[in-house]
Amino acid sequence: MVRKSLLTVGLSAAIASLSICTVSICTTAQAVNAATSSDSPDLDATPSVTAPIAQPVQVAQLFYPPATDDHQVLMVVGHGKISRPADKASVQLIVLSYDISTFNPYPVSDPAASGAELPEPPPIPPLTEEILKPFVAALVAAGVPASDITVEMGDVPGASPYNYYGEGSAAIAFDLAEPTSDRVEEIMAAAQEATSDKLYLQDRYIGYVTNSCDDMEAQAYIAAVADARDRAQILATAMQVEMSQISSVAEMPVTLGSTPYPSPCDLENLPQAAAYGYSTLSYYDPSAPVEVTLQRDLYVTYPVRQR
Repeated sequence: MVRKSLLTVGLSAAIASLSICTVSICTTAQAVNAATSSDSPDLDATPSVTAPIAQPVQVAQLFYPPATDDHQVLMVVGHGKISRPADKASVQLIVLSYDISTFNPYPVSDPAASGAELPEPPPIPPLTEEILKPFVAALVAAGVPASDITVEMGDVPGASPYNYYGEGSAAIAFDLAEPTSDRVEEIMAAAQEATSDKLYLQDRYIGYVTNSCDDMEAQAYIAAVADARDRAQILATAMQVEMSQISSVAEMPVTLGSTPYPSPCDLENLPQAAAYGYSTLSYYDPSAPVEVTLQRDLYVTYPVRQR
């Protein structure tokens, strides 16, 4: 659900950004006159109906200025990525009262095909705060302050958007200050060990935050321009051409980092993204660095000439 929402929003952001970050060229189709040629000997012939004039067409042109025989260009994509150690980790754990690999509370069947009525779904094992107490206590024993832990039952309206299991589920959320890979892994291990025959750890989400995004975007743009220059120089050498000064720069339509999940610094610079439901949480990956990353990508065009 979360990924689908992000992909949908990402497509909307791409369309919106394309009209802003690229150079647009408006072209009008020429009227096509289907009338008989003026040098035709048949002067009494009935003139043909003139074709209607086409409406103007908006063309988004990233490769600008366009390449021609007299104006050869080389366009590259420059990548600029800046990382900073995380000051905080936001964790959200989704637990269930059943093992989803062996118990399906929502069986799928086709009564129309079998002629039978849809069977009653099996009752979902109850999940109560009493059952959750040992799980929460294990997190506290691992060093998570009890005051920082929130518990949202899945059958309560307005519950966490990351918990789409409903009845028999709960979302346990908390923050970790000054996180490290070892510290996060220790907390995740404690959560796993706290499960029982009545409680199963289904999903683990985490997001990293920095106290300041100052200068990160500017540094990412500078790095992207430098990367574009290096790439263009390699291509120019291989093509045996000489580069001139940059003739155009266009920002990529969507730059939200190297994953579908945006950086918290993206949300700070693009508040409309947060309004559309973007979040910085993603599935926990033990190999992922504990840092905040911001990425910017640019299309950069260089005029070139033969040596």
